[in-house]
Amino acid sequence: LLLDMCIQKRKERGRVDLETVHTVEPIEHFGRDEISSQGNLWPFLVGYHQSNNDYSLFLLAFTDSDRIDWILDIRKVCACNRNVKFYFHPSPWSGKEWSCCKNNVRLSEGCRASGYWAQILVNNYQSSETNSNKENSFNSTQPSPTMPGGGTPGTPSSKQKEKAVMRPKVVVALYKYEATES
Repeated sequence: LLLDMCIQKRKERGRVDLETVHTVEPIEHFGRDEISSQGNLWPFLVGYHQSNNDYSLFLLAFTDSDRIDWILDIRKVCACNRNVKFYFHPSPWSGKEWSCCKNNVRLSEGCRASGYWAQILVNNYQSSETNSNKENSFNSTQPSPTMPGGGTPGTPSSKQKEKAVMRPKVVVALYKYEATES
């Protein structure tokens, strides 16, 4: 779930279905002009497939440790995805070419291998195979990952207008967090 930066608005900007994620990788630093921010930020990429198109979502973490935590957590949740890509472009498409390799074909295979993702898939497969042998489970399918709050998220363009429904407030944090009520 992507929200506007302005706390007062809390306007939803979009959603990414976890089952469509095919790439989660650390990427190169951009210049300050490209990210409109001051200070050191640690970018990473979440690639996903939607409506017969591939998209790249470039995200920023405040520290390298935060970036690694986000990458590992997203990969863990998406480890059972079927369309994982083993190559990616570590820089954005500039409109004419990929900034990283200067390839001018938008749908070209990536120029950098995503080796860490492959290792997580192998580890996940081996551990799930071991667990299923130990438990003699009759269920052969894995449950699809869901975001906190339940349900598989849709995209704003495909989502029908929802009636005003009281929903519990959901907060996701990857660090020690103490909530305060106002």
